[in-house]
Parts: sequence; structure tokens; C-alpha cells
Amino acid sequence: MIEGFLAPAGPARARWRALWRRVDLAVNKCEMLSRGSAGFALLQNPSKYGFTHGANEDACAKPDQDYCDAKSLASPDADRTYVFAAAEHMTTRANELLGNYVLQQIGLDG
Repeated sequence: MIEGFLAPAGPARARWRALWRRVDLAVNKCEMLSRGSAGFALLQNPSKYGFTHGANEDACAKPDQDYCDAKSLASPDADRTYVFAAAEHMTTRANELLGNYVLQQIGLDG
């Protein structure tokens, strides 16, 4: 917890401290996630999560794109059927799954 950092006075201080405890808990749990626990079944078995294209396939229509948007995807549903876009960025669906997993791990069901 960041003691004294812009901490309000009076009754609001207890709420502020409770919030920072929750943030600390979330950060600690997220650090554990980054060490590989979710690390990820998604990459090992993408079809289990509804993906038809795995980690070595790219949602972008052209190879070596640094960025792709809805107009430059490999197919209209590529943001939901591919795990990665532009070789390194998780697609919309992959980010949703990861976000929901993190929320569940910190007790805020996604």
C-alpha cells in the first residue's frame, strides 16, 4: 500500500486504505498470472476457447503488418477467431478471455 500518498483525511481515509489493499491484492495476483499459470491453456489449445486459428497464425490480412483494423483483417470475424493480430497483439476475443480470467482471479467475476 502506498501510505500517505494523497490520502484523504477523516472517514474517507479508511475507504482509501481499503481500496489500496484491494489494488495491492490485484497487483500481486496479476504478477502471479504473468508467471505462467494462465500462461496459457489458450495458446496450447485455442479451439477449446472457440478459436479456429492458433498462436502461429495472424488475424491481419497481409504478412508483417504492424497494425490491422476491421478493414485489414484476414476475414470479417478474425478478431474473434484468431488469437493474435500483427503477430504479437492479442485479438479482441483473446483479450476478453484474459480479462475475464484476471477478474475471476481477483474475485471480481468477469
